[in-house]
Amino acid sequence: MRRSSGFTLVEMIVAMVIISVVVAGLVPLVGLVKNSADPMITKQAESIAEALMDEVRLAGFTWCDPADANFATAGSAAGCASVAEGIGPESGNVRPYDNVNDYNVFCATPMATITNMTGTADVGLNGFTAKICVSPYALDLSTAAGDIKTAPALKIDITVAKGSTSFTLSGWRTRYAPNAS
Repeated sequence: MRRSSGFTLVEMIVAMVIISVVVAGLVPLVGLVKNSADPMITKQAESIAEALMDEVRLAGFTWCDPADANFATAGSAAGCASVAEGIGPESGNVRPYDNVNDYNVFCATPMATITNMTGTADVGLNGFTAKICVSPYALDLSTAAGDIKTAPALKIDITVAKGSTSFTLSGWRTRYAPNAS
């Protein structure tokens, strides 16, 4: 009697059940891998955020706009001849962002194109957006921090995003006011 080689019907059904259980378990993982953050994009977003933070923190944080006549001598916002600093850029700025708080313009409307200080776009950064929010911050919790004219510091939050990947960096800038009374 000759025995035929192959699988029995029971063996085939058991194999199909095992394969379907394994496939059903792997399908959700495919979605996780597909939507996970690309490490290269995350690292690039981190580098952009750090560069923007350096630029913002290097800007002045003065009582008066640099175009104001009393810019160098004012000891408070009241000492400004005409233009006290406020959140957002003032008209007649020496350069578009001559004070830390001027960058807050990118909080409501993030930068759609990452540019350098001269406004030149970097082609390698297409697709990235940057949101820069600047807000008054009290270093002493007993001090009100609601107004840039009285706050001793500013909190800077920068979020750089590309697609579903984003990176947020926070920093602070204190006011150096040698003329303060």
